[in-house]
Amino acid sequence: MKTIIIMGVPGCGKTSVLELAIKKLKNKYKIVNYGTLMFEILKTKKLVKTRDEMRKLNEKIQSNAQKQTAEKIKKLAKKQNIIIDTHCSIQTKNSYLIGLPENILKILNPDQIILVESSPKEIFDRRAKDETRVRDNDSVEKINFQQEINRTIALSFCVLTKALFCIVENKTGHLMKSSNDLMELLK
Repeated sequence: MKTIIIMGVPGCGKTSVLELAIKKLKNKYKIVNYGTLMFEILKTKKLVKTRDEMRKLNEKIQSNAQKQTAEKIKKLAKKQNIIIDTHCSIQTKNSYLIGLPENILKILNPDQIILVESSPKEIFDRRAKDETRVRDNDSVEKINFQQEINRTIALSFCVLTKALFCIVENKTGHLMKSSNDLMELLK
């Protein structure tokens, strides 16, 4: 069984690229959205009402929920190929929280880490149009900075886990090409 982690900043289009690629692969993988699973755990404990509240919790509560989420995914990964849809870093009130700290990576033990990227301007524009989420008002420069941080984090993840590393570019209007690029990496 394979465990693949796909990451990117909010608005890069990773979930859209992933969903289209998976349709073409005829469900060879089960997609697990790390944030959604973590939200379900926190919501059950009545610590949050919306998904966007999670990053405003204190880091100890977030770390606990991350570990519980990783343990659930590890169990799933024993039965089937898993793709984890998540973020490298989460912008908190005063800093960036590493999306998958070392202890979590060791639980997940990924085979491959794929980073989906778009230009910071494209991400900025997509976020402005997304009425389904409550996003921070980040500048293009801040989005670029977070993508740079994410490259460093993703490469560090690979060093820690010996996972393979790839970047999939997702330019606006080229979803089909991006999903084909991802599909080739997942075959």
